[in-house]
Amino acid sequence: MNTFSLDTTQNIAIEYPLAGVGDRILATIIDIAIVLAYYFIALFLYFRFSSSMNGGADAWVFVLFSILFFPLMFYNLLCEIFMNGQTIGKKAMKIRVLNMNGSNPTYSQYFIRWLLRLIDFWMGWGIVEFICVVASQKNQRLGDLAAGTIVVKTNIRQNIENSIEQLQTVTVDYVPKHPEVEHLDNADILLVKDVINTVNKTNNTLLALELANKIEQKKGAKRGQEEPMTFLYNVLSDYQHMH
Repeated sequence: MNTFSLDTTQNIAIEYPLAGVGDRILATIIDIAIVLAYYFIALFLYFRFSSSMNGGADAWVFVLFSILFFPLMFYNLLCEIFMNGQTIGKKAMKIRVLNMNGSNPTYSQYFIRWLLRLIDFWMGWGIVEFICVVASQKNQRLGDLAAGTIVVKTNIRQNIENSIEQLQTVTVDYVPKHPEVEHLDNADILLVKDVINTVNKTNNTLLALELANKIEQKKGAKRGQEEPMTFLYNVLSDYQHMH
């Protein structure tokens, strides 16, 4: 599985699993099926209503259904903007679009991806997109290369977060080991989870040590004799208890 290494603002490298060509093809097939279903339903309703009305009303029906067809052109663009980097197909395949720095893409980046889809997919019947994704180092199509975006898997991250949340269940009488972590924010905690995820997958314990040292330096938490991974798990437990 190809991965993309992202250096966070805390200078910790996080590995994101990239969406493969198979995931992207299946997501596209699902999206095309949805668009075609919408198209044929709208077309059926148009002929159904237009056949039962005279000229003036028929013209009004034509305008109405032209408006209904309009969103089909912008399906991918609107979905990715309002569904956090996902279309319905991408959501089903548990993949999403990210900025190269790990943040959500901007409107202009989404627009560039959508615009170049005309070349990527429609003009080349998907062949251009397939070749670019397979040949590029980060599984990017032309739209991704131009917009500075990548498509990553989301299920691995969600699974590890769910398992961490279950592991970090604390009781009411829990006593925090590092009360200083109260001052961590959500971005810090997400980084802790991502590092735990990466270490569990790659066994690169140096990442855990580096992050543990940074939390000690910036937040004043004392790790003492705790192993770095134990320290990070305790940080999650303390944060959950105090928040």
